[in-house]
Amino acid sequence: MSGSIDYIIAAFFAAFLGLKYVRTKATGHLWFLLPILLVVGLNQGWGSILQGTPYGEAFFVCYRLLTLASCLLAVYMYYRDYHKREAEAIAANKKKRGQEMPSQTKMKKRK
Repeated sequence: MSGSIDYIIAAFFAAFLGLKYVRTKATGHLWFLLPILLVVGLNQGWGSILQGTPYGEAFFVCYRLLTLASCLLAVYMYYRDYHKREAEAIAANKKKRGQEMPSQTKMKKRK
């Protein structure tokens, strides 16, 4: 029973990340799907093929390191996209203010 709840939680989190991507068009949200895929994939039967052998232990160590690396990559990509969107918003605000300034000076001259 708890395994199916894990999949439901993962599916809702994946849907939330997809919604965030659709709203912001920032791919940083989608990179969090990679660690989710790795964790859910480890629960499948193929993860126990090498169980009980020295190769199995090495496989799980490498798999855990890959999962950790994918988490760090997702955080970095999100951080990069966040700052990119912030810089774009600042540039858009400067451009908007630059366009508003001449119109405000014209109104002052008329008065």
